[in-house]
Amino acid sequence: MANERAQQERRSDTVREERKVQAAKHEGLMKGAFTKDTEDTVAAAVIYEEGIGRETPLPDPAPFETTETKVVTSFAPEAIRCHGQGKVAVVDPASFTRPGGAYEDGAFGPEQILCSESNLYQVLQGIRGTYHDKNKDYRRGMLFTSRAAYLPEVMFLQGGNVKKADVIVAAEPVRARALENHRSERECDNELAGRLETILHIAADQGVETLVMGAFACGRNGYP
Repeated sequence: MANERAQQERRSDTVREERKVQAAKHEGLMKGAFTKDTEDTVAAAVIYEEGIGRETPLPDPAPFETTETKVVTSFAPEAIRCHGQGKVAVVDPASFTRPGGAYEDGAFGPEQILCSESNLYQVLQGIRGTYHDKNKDYRRGMLFTSRAAYLPEVMFLQGGNVKKADVIVAAEPVRARALENHRSERECDNELAGRLETILHIAADQGVETLVMGAFACGRNGYP
């Protein structure tokens, strides 16, 4: 068993190093190809302070005949390309205090997948001072807050094709850790409900027509 665990750890370390190398290559590509686009997105970023997103007055609904919901198994970047119509925004389940959540160190998860196929990581670095750094005193037992950022026209690419999509940056509450930190189940549930309400209000405020969202806070974060 010990040998098997050691082999698994070595494989994990190897994969993480490979992702780290790929992240460095991708960052070089993004800086070379999209520096101006990144600067424009950073300049146009909107920070929604805690509570502001939920309090934003909702605009009159767009005259759609129906609202359609699709459940797909693809990662978010593919969903943007295949299902995004009209003004598209994708939710980045972001690290609350570190741009990209250790993407540059080979971490892997929903935020890192978005970073690996776009200039999102470079944009997140650009809003570090106005978003991530100001979040450091508000971890709240790993529930975080509904402080969010809206990033227009992030560049997503695959095989030489580029598609622009806006990004809503919002941290997932971590129920599993919050319970360990003596937060109640009711508090955890209320925090998730408030976070989702914030995301939907921001999307409506920005006139989003297609919202791409993963299984926000589910799985390893402890929500069913």
